[in-house]
Amino acid sequence: MSISGIRWKRWFAAGLLALLAAALGACGNGAPRTLTYEGKVYELDESSGEAADTKSLTFVSESGDRIRFEVESFSAVQHGTTGNLLQNRQTFTFELDDGKYEATVDTSDRMVKIDAPNGRTISGNITADGSALPYYDADEIPSLGHSDIVQLAVDFNRISAGRQLSDGGRSFNASLFLVGMLMLIVGIINVLFPRAMWWLKDGWKFRDAEPSDLALTLGRVSGAVLTIAAFVAIVSSCSG
Repeated sequence: MSISGIRWKRWFAAGLLALLAAALGACGNGAPRTLTYEGKVYELDESSGEAADTKSLTFVSESGDRIRFEVESFSAVQHGTTGNLLQNRQTFTFELDDGKYEATVDTSDRMVKIDAPNGRTISGNITADGSALPYYDADEIPSLGHSDIVQLAVDFNRISAGRQLSDGGRSFNASLFLVGMLMLIVGIINVLFPRAMWWLKDGWKFRDAEPSDLALTLGRVSGAVLTIAAFVAIVSSCSG
């Protein structure tokens, strides 16, 4: 084997490992895990034992502030069998410094309604880009951070809905993943060792037969296509 042949195979193997790491990373990412309130980023508390729970979720900021959410009801309409969320209606509570809030978010009507601890109702719309547009009463604009609170409810609804529909945000299709890995193995062998694959497919049938250059090239091309399809299968099996 020539030095140039060894070199391209090394580059191919390195690139393949990088792509495989990225594909497997999709399994661990799952649904979004952070939200923002009053300029602080809150991340789902993995150490609380609630990270996989779809009904009770606690988020913690870097400074240690905590926001706990309790889902009271959830319903959703899904697109056929693909599992893609079209719309959902969810009711949940969360606690801030001034007390407990009860929120209802309905993405079909693009509506947000929040009962605040002071007895007032905070309302808003969900815009096309997923951000929140609160309604204000004239006397409430200076005193209540409606925008932050409504956006907090919308952001949590997005996180919670994804987890409700994907078993804690980590949906995993083992059969598809296995098929993807088998396709990956066959694809790699086709690319790196097309002569061996040709022998397994056709060469053993004939005595002293040798593959043509065209047969080897087609073997490598089919292996590359199969490798790409394998990565698509692996990512699809993990991303839910």
